[in-house]
Amino acid sequence: MNSIMYLRFLIFIFIISIFTTTTNAFIYDRIVVVHQWSPALCRSSSCSLNPLPMFTLHGVWTGLLIPNKPPPTNCVSGYFGKVYDENVCKMKERELTRIWIDFQHGDDNEFWKAQWDMHGSCFYENFNQEAYFQMAIDLYQEVDLVRVLMSQNIDPIYEQDFELEDLKNKLRDALGGVRVQIRCTTPTDQNDRPLPNEIEEIRVCYDPVGNQRVDCEDPDIGCGKIVKWFI
Repeated sequence: MNSIMYLRFLIFIFIISIFTTTTNAFIYDRIVVVHQWSPALCRSSSCSLNPLPMFTLHGVWTGLLIPNKPPPTNCVSGYFGKVYDENVCKMKERELTRIWIDFQHGDDNEFWKAQWDMHGSCFYENFNQEAYFQMAIDLYQEVDLVRVLMSQNIDPIYEQDFELEDLKNKLRDALGGVRVQIRCTTPTDQNDRPLPNEIEEIRVCYDPVGNQRVDCEDPDIGCGKIVKWFI
């Protein structure tokens, strides 16, 4: 093989490797809408904004059920280079600033950019940036988790203990039979002693185009058998 043919061969292998890596990066089988409870967030970490008695968005992420294979992330750095465009979010700023809030740092736009770079860019084959943020708004508004929980006699005004499985079963019944995933945090008191687990996130899953809810199959994160949810 002469040098020119060898060079062509290397270029061909390089192109194939890029295509294969990029194509695999966009594989996902569900959408995960991450609802965040800021009172718990701000009890476990420092916040520059006051928490609100409502679930807000942490993000909308890809999900994957293939064993031992994590869902795709950071697809913005791949071959397609879907760089965040601030002007796209400015068109939806009125809605986004109400539901997608950076409590920790107070910089909503930077929060949206980080979520797009890490997660949103991996939806690009089905949702460009404008469609991704609109999809996030629509799916967030599809479920009012505070209202859902209160309809099951779970009220955040009162600091109560709940059995995690009982709470999840009530959510399942209220959400049409699908299971959610819950992430908890463990706050500490002034002496750094751990306090009971608090619900910080409730994740609701959808099919790959967001048409209907599906079970969240991943295990809960950081939760014990007994959890708290309060303002």
